[in-house]
Amino acid sequence: MSSLKAVRRQLPARVFAAHAVIAAGAACAHAGEAEPARDLLVNRPTSPAPAQPGWLIAVDNWQTLEGGANVNRIKQRTTGVYGGGEFEAGAGWRVGGALGATRSRVRIDAADLRLDVYSYTAGVYGKRSFLSGAGKLNLLAGASYTWHDIDTKRHFEMPGVIPRQTLTADLSAYTAQVFSELGYELPLSGIASIEPFAGAAWRNVRTRGFSESGGSTALSADAGRIVQTTATLGVRGQAGFALGPTVGRLHATLGWRRAFGDVQPETTLALDGGSVLTVTGAPISRSAALAGVGAELAVSRSAVIGLAYGGQYGGGSREHTGSLSLRWAFGSL
Repeated sequence: MSSLKAVRRQLPARVFAAHAVIAAGAACAHAGEAEPARDLLVNRPTSPAPAQPGWLIAVDNWQTLEGGANVNRIKQRTTGVYGGGEFEAGAGWRVGGALGATRSRVRIDAADLRLDVYSYTAGVYGKRSFLSGAGKLNLLAGASYTWHDIDTKRHFEMPGVIPRQTLTADLSAYTAQVFSELGYELPLSGIASIEPFAGAAWRNVRTRGFSESGGSTALSADAGRIVQTTATLGVRGQAGFALGPTVGRLHATLGWRRAFGDVQPETTLALDGGSVLTVTGAPISRSAALAGVGAELAVSRSAVIGLAYGGQYGGGSREHTGSLSLRWAFGSL
């Protein structure tokens, strides 16, 4: 039996499954990309100097996604910088925008796969508050576009049949999204508040086709697309505190998210030599509980350090995200 025939018969599905994540637009492996970018645009932490609307933030996120028929665990670390600002636009509206660049290192141990993802984001948003009873209505809406350059590398071998091969590929993808949210913020005291909210988001992820190089087990795939819509209901709270001359803020969020559209990424992959297989990547749960906690500490009049955790739980999958940030506020627009 030739080596190629052995590959066609025995190549583990996990190898195909690993690249389903890539070909499907890295919607799951990039779970750390779209959400933080959106949060930075519309819900950035209160700066120690609110009169300084220009801002720059360095981020470091760690993320683990568990679940899926073919890919059991995806680990990701993202580092990067975002900068932006906002200004009064009249009639009570504030308008802002941001640019960002990040690098994500994604690891799927079950498939011996590594991804290096460079992402570049541009976004705009608008927000307004309306007094209503004892509290205020907070309305916001925005959009962002992210371009991804992706380098992949995996190893494969079948002892006695195929020697160890190192297979690589370069591909590109983009994520376009629009989002909105309406909340009702109620003060609990001079330093604490609670805010029930409802939000909606639409996301379109596209990838270009790719072909691996490096050996007889190289895979290829056509361009792919994932379109998702999410609706979220929840409540968030925050409270300020002081440690001597140093001030800070604690915040927490609980919610429920419903997803519609392409929640199960899948793609058809071709093995060099003709074998074809359609596989699925780690799914996005249609219904998921959301939880988040965090703390911020002002280390100077213009700088804030933040530490946060966010989780999504539902449908047999779990997503955990930890983040560390350092923010500078500056200027007046």
